[in-house]
Amino acid sequence: MLEKINSSADLKQLNIDELQELANDVRKEIIETTVKNGGHLASNLGAVELTLALHYVFDTPTDKLVFDVGHQCYTHKLITGRRDGFKGLRKKDGINGFPTHTESEYDVFDAGHSSTAISAALGLARARDSKNESYKVIALVGDGAIGGGMAFEALNDLGNTKKTDLIIVLNDNEMSISKNVGAISGNFSKLRAAKGYILSKNRLKRFLDKINKTGKLTGFAAHIRNSIRYLFIGDNIFEAMNVTYLGPINGHSFKDLIDIFERAKECKGPVIIHTITQKGRGYEAAEENPERYHGVSPKKLESGDKKSFMSQVGTTLCELAEKDESVCAITAGMTYNTGLYDFSVKYADRFFDTGIAEQHAIAMAGGLAKGGMKPFVVIYSTFLQRGFDQIFHDVCLQNVNVTICIDHAGLTGEDGATHQGIYDMGFLRAMPNLTVLAPRDAEELDRMLKYAKEQLNPVAIRYPKGSAASYEGERPFNNADWDVLCRGNKGTFVTFGSCIETGLKVAKEKELTLVDARSIKPLDEKMLMEIKDKPIFVLEDNVLEGGLCEAILGFFAKNNIKASVKGFCLKDEFVLCGSVSQQLEESGLDAESILMGIENET
Repeated sequence: MLEKINSSADLKQLNIDELQELANDVRKEIIETTVKNGGHLASNLGAVELTLALHYVFDTPTDKLVFDVGHQCYTHKLITGRRDGFKGLRKKDGINGFPTHTESEYDVFDAGHSSTAISAALGLARARDSKNESYKVIALVGDGAIGGGMAFEALNDLGNTKKTDLIIVLNDNEMSISKNVGAISGNFSKLRAAKGYILSKNRLKRFLDKINKTGKLTGFAAHIRNSIRYLFIGDNIFEAMNVTYLGPINGHSFKDLIDIFERAKECKGPVIIHTITQKGRGYEAAEENPERYHGVSPKKLESGDKKSFMSQVGTTLCELAEKDESVCAITAGMTYNTGLYDFSVKYADRFFDTGIAEQHAIAMAGGLAKGGMKPFVVIYSTFLQRGFDQIFHDVCLQNVNVTICIDHAGLTGEDGATHQGIYDMGFLRAMPNLTVLAPRDAEELDRMLKYAKEQLNPVAIRYPKGSAASYEGERPFNNADWDVLCRGNKGTFVTFGSCIETGLKVAKEKELTLVDARSIKPLDEKMLMEIKDKPIFVLEDNVLEGGLCEAILGFFAKNNIKASVKGFCLKDEFVLCGSVSQQLEESGLDAESILMGIENET
C-alpha cells in the first residue's frame, strides 16, 4: 500500500481498512530503516495513525502542519514524496530525521527542540489572518513538550485572542524521552484515567447517533457530552486558558481521529484535541521499554576498554553524593540518557527531573546553590542553548557553585543541524565567573567533577557523546590548566576533548608538541607564553566564532604579542546529517586534511 502514496491527495482515496493496511506498512518501514540507520523509533511508532489521519483530513501542504520537537515525523516524510529516499534516513545527503524546510514544502517549519510548535503555528495563523487567507494551521505537540515554558507562553497568548483559528493536537503517550513528570502530566493523567467519563461519552454517542438522523440534535449532543465531562473531570487547564478542549480519544483509531479532526475544522477559535497513543506501538521491545527505544543507534563494534562519558558522570555523582549530602543532580526530562538513572534511585530526595524545562532547571540550580546545596545540572549542549539567560542571570551573576555538565558537546552526527553541540563555547566563554572545562577521557572527567564540587564559582564541563580511550599526559587534572601529551620541537598543536586522537596523529607526524587545552576558560596563559615563539595550530570541534582559537588570538592581541596561530575550526554554517567522521572530513578537521593544511608551515 505504501508504494501508492506520495501525497496527502493520494491518502484521501483510501477507506478506513486501507488506511490501517497503510499504517502497518509504514510501521514496518520505520522499524526496518531505523534499526539499520539509527534514529527515533518509539516516538515515531506511536504517531503513525495520528499522522496519517491528519494528512487524510487536512489539505496539506496548503494547510500547515507544524511539528513540535520533530522526532515523530517519519510517517509524515514517508507519505509526502520521500519514500524512495527514506532508506537514506539520517545519512549524508539523505533524508533528515527532523522536519526540514529545504527538503519539502510539506515541512513547514524546521523542528528539533521542544515546545516551539504552538508559537510557530500561532505566527502562521496570524500571518494568514493578516493576509486574508483561509488555510488551516495545525500544531502537533507531545504531552512532554506542552509542559515546556515556551508552550505555555504561547497558550497564554493564544487564549487571549479567542478569534484566531488554530488547532493543537496533543499526542499524549505519557512520555517525552523519559517518563513525564510534574503537575501538567498529572492533569493529563486525570483526564486519561476518567474511564467513567469515556464509557459514558461512548454510550451517549451511540444513543444520539441513532436518534439524531436529521442532525438537529448536534448542538444538544455536544452540550450533554460536555456536561458529562465536567461531572467526571471538571474544568481543565486548557479551557481555563480559553482554548476549546476536545477529547480524550484513542489516537490509534482512524474512525475516532477522522471524526474529531472534522469537528475541529468547523470550530471557531483555538482548539486542542487530546489523543492517547502508545509510544513504540507495533514493536514489542519499544512498547515494553519506550524510554530505551526513544532513540536507537545502528549496531556498532564493541568499544573495548573505552568508557562512556555519560556513565562516568553517573558513577562519579553517586560517589560524591554518598560522601556529601549537599550534592544533588538535576535533569530536564532525560534521566536515562544523561547517566543519572542510578542517582535517581539511590538519592531520590536529591534528584530533580524538571521535565522539558532547561531554563527552569538552571535557574533552580542557582536557587539550590544559594540554599547551600551543590547542584550538578546535566543537559545536552544543543538544549543548553535554551538556558542562555539563566546561565548568565541565575548562575554566573549570583556566582554560586553550580556545575553544568554538558553532554553531546561537539559534533553529534546523524541528528543533523538542530543537535550539533558546536555553539556552547561561544556563549559560555562570554560569561563572567564561569570556568569552562573539557575532559579528554573518562578519568579526567571524574577529576573535573570532583574539582567542580569544591569551587566557589560556577563550572561548566563539556564532553562528547559516546566514549574515549584514556590518554596519558604529564600531569593529571587538578586545576584549570593545560597539559602536554607529547613533545616535539617544530611548534605546538593545541586541542582538547574528542579531538585529542586526531591531535596525536598530527603532532607525531609533524614533530609538534601536543597540548591538551582542557581549560577553555581560563586559558593557561603561562603555557601560551612558553609556546608563543613557534607556530601554533589549534583544532576544535566548535565554530570559530567564540571558540578556543579566537580566545588564543585574543590573548596575544591583548598583550601585543606577535605569534603564528592557525585554526582548524568548524565553518560558519549549519552541519547537516552524516557520521561524525564524515562531518569532520567535510569540515577539513580530519587528520589527513590538517596534515595537508600545515604541510609547509613547520
